[in-house]
Amino acid sequence: MNPESQWSAEDTDRVLIEQWKAGDSRAATELVRRHADALARFAASGGEREEIEELVQDTFVRAFGSLDSFRGESSFRTWLFTIERRLMLDRRRAEKRARNVVSLDAVEASTEYDALDGMVARATGTSNKFGSEFDTATDHFAQAIVPAVIVFGVYAQLGHRAAGAILMGILVVFGTIRQALFSVARIGDPLMYCGLPRTVSGYACMSLVLSRSFATGGDPALVAGALLITALAIMGILPIPYMTHRGARRMQTYVKILVFGFLLAPPVVFFAARPYTFDVIFVFMFGYALFAWLPLSADERARFRARYREWAVEVRR
Repeated sequence: MNPESQWSAEDTDRVLIEQWKAGDSRAATELVRRHADALARFAASGGEREEIEELVQDTFVRAFGSLDSFRGESSFRTWLFTIERRLMLDRRRAEKRARNVVSLDAVEASTEYDALDGMVARATGTSNKFGSEFDTATDHFAQAIVPAVIVFGVYAQLGHRAAGAILMGILVVFGTIRQALFSVARIGDPLMYCGLPRTVSGYACMSLVLSRSFATGGDPALVAGALLITALAIMGILPIPYMTHRGARRMQTYVKILVFGFLLAPPVVFFAARPYTFDVIFVFMFGYALFAWLPLSADERARFRARYREWAVEVRR
């Protein structure tokens, strides 16, 4: 690359950084697009073989969280490489600690990345990859299978065992399909989930059938519940972008307020009006399913659609 083009690239980065600081989320999207591939190659050249995509995402999250400290003394890409190198070193230190004799200090240190992975790896004497796979299986059990069993149990208790079995099958099948699809290839965008996350669909279905409104709603509630549960399960594999908490830009203020409301409301209701605790949880979960794509800008949704087309090709290979 000649000096003129190099200067132009660095100048473009500086302009995009200033735009992002001024509140333009599209600037962050462009910075990610410009440097993500280079960061992935840098990680691979540094010996990383697993979870490179997650490392790149963490680098951008760390960078955008401390962008005010970037003084421009080096290029933006060099600064990103520095952050990524530190994350790689931190990861290797954590893996080294995981191979040592189990102690309280080591267990606490491992939580920086994934406590369950490290604990399982140490307990079984295997690599952290086994812990990661075990963690994935545990997530699937907790987020898809357990809610499905609860749905079946409630319908069976109300005298609709066959309907409960069908709904349980729908939740498990679509949750498993989602798990398999994103194990083959990842969308790789820290700002967006593809499809309704299993956590939301599973816990929404579980809180629905455990809610007081469902218990007192009679046959209409059973029918509506069956339709909602089916819809929530299917939404997990549809190409709908949902905002995550790990994006490279700041959440809007109203989104932060809603997140705070979700964290606060269930405990308050549990002590103030306990029978309606699951009703409140369902309202927030279902609200996410319906509206969590709205905070994404038109450009972000367009970027998602373009990446989804690429991902669909990768899955078919």
